[in-house]
Amino acid sequence: MTDQDAQEYWAVKNYDNVANIKAAEATAKNAKMSEKDRIVYQMAVDNMPNTLLTPTPLQAPDFPTLINPEIDNVMLGKKTPTKALQDAQAAVERLVKENQ
Repeated sequence: MTDQDAQEYWAVKNYDNVANIKAAEATAKNAKMSEKDRIVYQMAVDNMPNTLLTPTPLQAPDFPTLINPEIDNVMLGKKTPTKALQDAQAAVERLVKENQ
């Protein structure tokens, strides 16, 4: 089994986008998926050039739990955007330092 075959198998079984472009394109045409699933999967393949991937840093895996409350504080008028950004940055920097 080639890497492409393995990734296509994974994509069909788990309805998951895969890194191998040829495998992703083949998945969108795979008869083991329903027509509706193939259409949706093809849309995902077509839009990959426009997709921004934002990997989670290993040193700060829980960073959204530190940032999201600060965004809420701004939206609720409890903090200015500048203060919330400063507080979020400080919290994330502490988290990174703890995970080094």
